[in-house]
Amino acid sequence: MKLIFATKNSGKTRELSKALEGTEFKVESLINRRIEAAPETGSSFLENALIKCKSVSETTGRPTIADDSGLVVPALNGRPGIYSARYSGPGASDEENVQKLIQEISSISDRRAYFVCCLIFMISSDDPFPIFAQGLWRGEILDTPAGSGGFGYDPVFYVPEYGMTAAQLPVELKSLISHRALAIKDFLSIYLKHEENLR
Repeated sequence: MKLIFATKNSGKTRELSKALEGTEFKVESLINRRIEAAPETGSSFLENALIKCKSVSETTGRPTIADDSGLVVPALNGRPGIYSARYSGPGASDEENVQKLIQEISSISDRRAYFVCCLIFMISSDDPFPIFAQGLWRGEILDTPAGSGGFGYDPVFYVPEYGMTAAQLPVELKSLISHRALAIKDFLSIYLKHEENLR
């Protein structure tokens, strides 16, 4: 099944494609299409994912998958949260967002953080049973970026179990343990159960 991924983020597209290797799904993003997902006007990751998924499915008439994800830092009252991609303002670069985070947390000792990914799949825009899946990845925030892989906040998201940042992790490993990888695993499990029930 060819899926439209409701994003123009090349990093997200690579991660989703990698995680779905060996399955029946093939991913096509909006990167080379003159289509924009609806603005993220929701108040939660779930609402934003649903808004994007429904709008792109309605526009394309194709099965669509969408995610909304971000970094949550409890000591910063949950920021950047749903505003992760635009933490420093509209059109902010990854580097600008990372530097703002480093500045805000510089005087705070509690560096615990977690990435959230909320993923939604719809076979059509009027799908009465969309699939909702999610993943959560815990770590800590560093003062200094490290690593050249990944994207977004990966260079300052330290994963204690592996002693490195998300940007330093091998692609193969990150595709197994990240918040997006866990959400995709959850999605596939739910999808397979749904298919079995229809047989």
